[in-house]
Amino acid sequence: MQMHLRLVSALLAAVLVAALVTLTPETARAQTGSCTTAGYTTTYTQCSDNRNAASTTVTSSETVLQAITQTAGLVSDRISSFARGGAPSVASLGPSQRLGVIAVGSNGNIATGKTRDADRQSGLAAGNGSPKLGLWVNGGYSSLDFDKSGSAFDGHIWSGAIGTDYRFSDRFIAGLAVGYESGDFDTAFNQGTQESDGFTVSPYAVFLINRAWSLDASFGYASLSYDLTRKDPITLTSITGSTDATRWHGTANVTGHFSRDAWRYGLKAGAVHASEDRDGFTESNGVVQAAKTTDVGLVHVGGLLGYSFGKVEPYLSARGRWFYDDGGSSSDADAVLGLGVYLNLDGITGNLSATTVQGRDDTENYSVYGTIRVEF
Repeated sequence: MQMHLRLVSALLAAVLVAALVTLTPETARAQTGSCTTAGYTTTYTQCSDNRNAASTTVTSSETVLQAITQTAGLVSDRISSFARGGAPSVASLGPSQRLGVIAVGSNGNIATGKTRDADRQSGLAAGNGSPKLGLWVNGGYSSLDFDKSGSAFDGHIWSGAIGTDYRFSDRFIAGLAVGYESGDFDTAFNQGTQESDGFTVSPYAVFLINRAWSLDASFGYASLSYDLTRKDPITLTSITGSTDATRWHGTANVTGHFSRDAWRYGLKAGAVHASEDRDGFTESNGVVQAAKTTDVGLVHVGGLLGYSFGKVEPYLSARGRWFYDDGGSSSDADAVLGLGVYLNLDGITGNLSATTVQGRDDTENYSVYGTIRVEF
């Protein structure tokens, strides 16, 4: 009996000692120190849970997509609008007009080689002294709320660009844009923040096929910087880090514009590809973060329906996007719905629009854009 009591007492004592050791911070740290994550050293703060991850390892697929959509969209919106004003009538567009020589007028309109009387009267035809040099400025704001469990974050991106383009011939226009972007996100998954900013240089060109159709392309290169914070999930100590990145993107689109009376119809199809390389860095707690590359590629098809009141043309737009490279995201398709208004005020043209992304998993995304152009 006494032997049994001694055995029970010894077992209870062993359990008590084990429990006390387990509850000490040092032991807790040692236990969690056995887990690892790519880019981390095996210290107690580094585990596979995103609570211990630097934000750039989690947010990149969504933030790079949003940034490049916004930056490339500002330029693409400008260069795709050249043909809009001269949209030919759907009913009257014949074979000879489809192949006619075209020119860009003072408000971006297009006229065929067989110039219409209305075009002559407004000075829009080739050789009538229409301006060749244009200056434009635009800006955009997007809010992004990503609610995926374990990876949730939200914030916004501001972007802007200023550009100039020159009409080298009746068919070819080229220009250069310089842009700036700034991102600010709260990363709930690691109790931190992510701030970024940088500049983009983007040459672009548009080739006018005829009165209805145009081709455009752009290439952009950006230099960016990131500042990050997070909290150690055990000690709640603040951890900081910073890194630099470079990003390039390319776009190509084919755009068609038509009209029937005051109604305006637009079709657009194209592709966007971007790649961002973020440098490796060391956080304030000594953790080494590996370099990371994020690639995003997509094709898109969409349309536009507007109604012209003369100087004002409100419109609705819809566009489907399919991703052949999702950057690590789980979404391979979504839709962008929008509404806006074109303005034409005697040599000053503008566009104001608002869009939302639908059908993307765990995402709420709303954007507004505006463009003003003056020609000389």
